[in-house]
Amino acid sequence: MLQPRNSFLRKRLEIAAFCLLLALSTSFAATNGAPSESRHASPEGCTGGEVRVEEGCLRKPEPLEKVSPVYPKEAHKKGVEASVLVSARVGVDGSIETAKAVDSEATDQLFLPAFEEAAVTAVRKWRYRPGALNGKPAPVFFSVTINFRLK
Repeated sequence: MLQPRNSFLRKRLEIAAFCLLLALSTSFAATNGAPSESRHASPEGCTGGEVRVEEGCLRKPEPLEKVSPVYPKEAHKKGVEASVLVSARVGVDGSIETAKAVDSEATDQLFLPAFEEAAVTAVRKWRYRPGALNGKPAPVFFSVTINFRLK
């Protein structure tokens, strides 16, 4: 069975942290750098499902529809398995605005481009209930690992 490399997991954590910071800085820039009213609110000020961040209360996007990736045909025939780390941004309308493969590994490296394309294509079709910062819709970045496993 394919085991993720330590560098793969480390990169995923780094990307997740970067995405959260980028989402917060995007929201901060949208207010022209003015601190939000709830910046210093207590953690109790956040409702269920929200996470306390420096700029206030962040509600993560909630998945409404996830499309499964199509296993690349030739890779399936040859018994190749893979994992693809995809970074994406959920827009204020709940659609995926951007998605790209940021890391990947496979039992046969020749098939990495096909696995990356399949993973990104699937993620671009996902739909979410938009995230929110202090109750206002806000774009949110996230990362997800798409695993291609033969059963």
